[in-house]
Amino acid sequence: MRPRLSATAGVAGSINAAEAPDPDGTERLPGKRSAAQKATPAAEGEERELLLPAIRKLGQVLRKDFAAAIARDPRGFKKCVVSLVRAELPPHAGRYCEESVSRGELLHKHGKPWPLIYAECLPENADPVAKSNLRAAIRARQNRRKHRRAGEDGKRGEQSTSHIVSLY
Repeated sequence: MRPRLSATAGVAGSINAAEAPDPDGTERLPGKRSAAQKATPAAEGEERELLLPAIRKLGQVLRKDFAAAIARDPRGFKKCVVSLVRAELPPHAGRYCEESVSRGELLHKHGKPWPLIYAECLPENADPVAKSNLRAAIRARQNRRKHRRAGEDGKRGEQSTSHIVSLY
């Protein structure tokens, strides 16, 4: 088994993350990535090393506490756990607020004309499509807020739960 070197160990003697042994100690072929590495490209290096024990402990607790549910429907149970974990971690549903749209919305609210808004929010060489997209984004944001205030938000309290497996 090859030794695992950290990213700070130097370029000449370092091992590529794809060539490092799996956390369980087995060695992979050069250039191959484990399933955990494929699924979590953002969790690398120290982050991955810190995250792995926590995930393993969570797996042990779930296997112990929900053995019956796992025996009944392992795939459904895993789907349920993954969906619940995803719901708890960012990014959450929706888009991040784009600064140019926020600034354009504020200027539009103050009654500024569109050419001035374009000049303030977009680069000088912005094409007509970018201008149209900015206008559409500002309108969509205003309409969304209008609909939420009016209560036409799509009945948030009555979401379907048919995809969630009973754990009891």
